[in-house]
Amino acid sequence: MNERKEIPVPSGARIKRLRVRFVKYEYWHEALRSVGTGPSRTTFVQLAGELYPELIQQETDLDLVLINYRRGDFETATKWAEKFGLKRTHPLEIFAIGAQYHDLRKEFNQNPVNVVATTVCNNNGYPYICYISQVDRDLRPDFLGTNAFGTQSDWFGFRE
Repeated sequence: MNERKEIPVPSGARIKRLRVRFVKYEYWHEALRSVGTGPSRTTFVQLAGELYPELIQQETDLDLVLINYRRGDFETATKWAEKFGLKRTHPLEIFAIGAQYHDLRKEFNQNPVNVVATTVCNNNGYPYICYISQVDRDLRPDFLGTNAFGTQSDWFGFRE
């Protein structure tokens, strides 16, 4: 891996860096099962794999930068990331966090926690994104519109 570059933390925000082992799954539902214990609130996440481009990537280590604005939204986070040359994350990269860090509450020192992929897909004309969510013990993948995020529980994921 390359040496990590220094990235300034914006006022009112928090940054967390994680290294995860990305494993390429043959099927989308295998990646979903790797995430966790709880069922998704919607069935859309089961179908969302068809809406995202396939990753050509092989098994590798990824350095991820996660940003949390206590009152920032998806657009604020993605504009910040672009300034520093960070790349948007695919849901499978975010699912790797859930597969390897089984208790996000401890890792992020908060409850609930949402870790949001930042590559958007088009779901019937609306921008949607996949994320992993942990509330109490239940860790699960899910799928919502981009406007659903922007609380202190939401961490937006980017790749260095």
